[in-house]
Amino acid sequence: MTGHVRFTGVRRAARLCGQAGLSMVEIVIVLSVMTTITGILAPAGMSLVQQARELQVERDCASLRDAVIKLLVDSNRTTIRLGQGHGPRVDLLVSEGLAPDTDGSGDTRWLRTPDGAGTIDGLDHYLVENTPAGSLANAWPAPTSADSGGWRGAYLPTVPATDPWGHRYAINVRYLGTRNDVLVLSAGLNGLVETPYEGPGLLPGGDDRAALVR
Repeated sequence: MTGHVRFTGVRRAARLCGQAGLSMVEIVIVLSVMTTITGILAPAGMSLVQQARELQVERDCASLRDAVIKLLVDSNRTTIRLGQGHGPRVDLLVSEGLAPDTDGSGDTRWLRTPDGAGTIDGLDHYLVENTPAGSLANAWPAPTSADSGGWRGAYLPTVPATDPWGHRYAINVRYLGTRNDVLVLSAGLNGLVETPYEGPGLLPGGDDRAALVR
């Protein structure tokens, strides 16, 4: 589409130049200048798009991290569990986008999909609705008074379905309360997870983007 628009613009410029009585040499010079300008501006435009995407993924990751932390603070908990907050520990929460892949250096545990049992669950079940594993039977208790602990959501109006490159966000909640490292992860531009799932002092690998627990 871009090539078509550029070619159409070149033909229009040539036609206008011809109507103005310019010589063929002058037309060629004008077209050369237009091509040079296009070549200069195109990378700049792509850079702006990339910067906007980087800013968006940073905002999304931070928003998701803060929502999870707020959920735990409100409920006086350090871990996310099923069964009204007292059952098995949840390992991974994910948004609805496409699961990324791994180049072999990342950890495939980031790639798991919701299992129906709630060990791998959807982010919206905790941050938008109080329906762990998709069931009200697993709902965390509501506060019994103004100063008591309980689920006070929604913590986000909606959960971003994908990162700016079309893949889902994943939140490692297995080690909440025991580590201060990667929590929310985006696979980045290349769509490949290159970050370990566990271990001390984790940092995002490759072009992965993450919000850290600090």
